[in-house]
Amino acid sequence: MAQAVRSWLVLFVLCLYSFCAHAQDSTSPKGEEVYQQGLGYLARSDIFQAKLLMEKAVELNPNNAGAWLDLSLIHCQLGDVDRANQIWDEIEARFSPPLSLRAVINQGRSRGCLQESAMREVELEVARGHTSNMNQGVSSLSLELPSAVGPVPVQLLPQYGKTPDAYTQISGALRLASPGAGANAQLSFQQRDNDQLKSLNVLSVGLDTSIPQHTEFGRLDWGAGLAQATLGGAPFQRSTRLRLGLRPRAQPLPGWDLILGVAASQVDYTAYANMSARPRDLQLSLSREWVGSRLEVYAQHSTDSAKETRPGGDKSGNRLGFNLLQVMGMLRDKSVFFKLAWDAQSWRGSQAYSPGLIDEARNQLISTTSVALLLPQSKTELWSLEARHQRNQENVKLFEYEARSLQLSYRKTWGY
Repeated sequence: MAQAVRSWLVLFVLCLYSFCAHAQDSTSPKGEEVYQQGLGYLARSDIFQAKLLMEKAVELNPNNAGAWLDLSLIHCQLGDVDRANQIWDEIEARFSPPLSLRAVINQGRSRGCLQESAMREVELEVARGHTSNMNQGVSSLSLELPSAVGPVPVQLLPQYGKTPDAYTQISGALRLASPGAGANAQLSFQQRDNDQLKSLNVLSVGLDTSIPQHTEFGRLDWGAGLAQATLGGAPFQRSTRLRLGLRPRAQPLPGWDLILGVAASQVDYTAYANMSARPRDLQLSLSREWVGSRLEVYAQHSTDSAKETRPGGDKSGNRLGFNLLQVMGMLRDKSVFFKLAWDAQSWRGSQAYSPGLIDEARNQLISTTSVALLLPQSKTELWSLEARHQRNQENVKLFEYEARSLQLSYRKTWGY
């Protein structure tokens, strides 16, 4: 969320209910439905979609005081002080708000919406889940390995097959943003504790920073990140990443938001002397929003150079996917969201994976499909239930696997 109205947000919420009860006109059911959808997006901190819905709500029902109030808050968060002041003028003229709310509005005007201090936000999520294949075990223990003399039959031990397990996952983030449109930073962590396969417990921490820059061509976003992960309590992976994104000022497709990006990473697997990766990515994403829905489509081309001793050598691949978010309806006065996501990434090795044992280059396709129900409890609380299916298809059957998982999670956000 943008840096806005933090010191008086609590007072704003306390005043909102009494004010809305006094001034709300329920003569437009469609406008009320759109307004509730907008509140759902505010609960998810999706400020741009919330703005679209609140504008539609006041268009359908100009007497919806709550929608006007939330729209003024959104413009404050976006730094559009002039429009926020115009809406406050409209609220005072149309609804005659109580003195307590007038004091809040006057305080917002005197501060120009944006605060001088940095914004801080803390997020914590707790999840409980189950997966059918925690260890990414092969689909069949009886398989054939490609070799120079033809397929070689192999019978694997049971521990290399699918192993289901349940897990508890805790993740969190601390986000900092400087006043105005300055630098942003995020410190995050994730810990997954498996019920049985303790050797596959994961702990990861990361630091990510970004700096926006507005140019005549559009907005540039410079970013850098560091991450460290452990597996089973032992150091496993360390990575660094640099990226640059461009949102062109002149968008080529009406109604769509286009972002172009490049990124370069260095990934070291500390437990293996001959394992490293240096992926270079070219990215493109398109997003569009309608009332009650949002669609994002993305594509990526990657090349990954490695140490000479890495099995399979260099590799290249492509990625394609989409995310769809749709309001399904209302449940106990709360909007229910449906999310559908699909992601597919291909990789092709440049040389035989293990000459003399596996004499073919790996050619893999990893596809992931997920569906989720999201139920915001408030602007800072969210429940979600997600089902996921992942499949890795390869020409070398030794590495193929399939997994299905189900996860229930609760997320809470605090802003300062």
